[in-house]
Amino acid sequence: MDTIENIRDNIDTYHDEWFTEIKVCDTAGTVPTTPRTCALQTHHSNAPASSPSEYYLHTISILLIDNLLSVLKSRFSSHQSVALLGLCTVPSAMLVIPVLEFLTQSSLLADKYKDDLLFPISFASEREFWKVKWLRFAEEHETTSLLSDLATTLQQVSSMYLNITVLLIILATLPVTTCSVQRSICLLKRTKTPICSTTTTEKLTGLSLLHIQKVIIIDVEGVIDEFSQANPRRMQVADILTD
Repeated sequence: MDTIENIRDNIDTYHDEWFTEIKVCDTAGTVPTTPRTCALQTHHSNAPASSPSEYYLHTISILLIDNLLSVLKSRFSSHQSVALLGLCTVPSAMLVIPVLEFLTQSSLLADKYKDDLLFPISFASEREFWKVKWLRFAEEHETTSLLSDLATTLQQVSSMYLNITVLLIILATLPVTTCSVQRSICLLKRTKTPICSTTTTEKLTGLSLLHIQKVIIIDVEGVIDEFSQANPRRMQVADILTD
């Protein structure tokens, strides 16, 4: 992520380097140009550019890097980074990483979930007993027989390691992705045309949400009456079944 942020901070330099590869267009006889600008921006906004390089900087390079950063930050948040440190409590990983790194990672993990630990004061000593236990196990058995996942580790942990048990349960139940409801593609197709053909910052609002959210009860007659009052026409909006 630091590399992507560095590219974003120096996007002008990187874009100039990337744009030199446009020379491959010469083999096809293509000349890089910018699209025509329109005075009335109803379908798309005009990118502020005086050259093809500047145009593609604003429409492709910057947007691509910003989107990549946004996805990485949402996928690898600070909370998830700390939770990932909990894998150091799994025996197969615990005996491989250096001692100082193990102490640092486990301390950060315990500090993150200190309110959930049963006895946070005794975590340091419990951590040492936990490591010594699996060091002796590795001496008596093959290294390949060490536990390598949270599920089997939870089955083998005893009541002596209360804090370790809590941390393993937390790590085993942490969601690895979002649990939000995805909008149906068949419903989005109905709103794609008006959204793509108009310049607006409001997406999937109004009547679209009324249709997508099935729990919302829609009074069809009330909608028609309100529409006819807000948008008067020469032709009266009347109910042909009753009038």
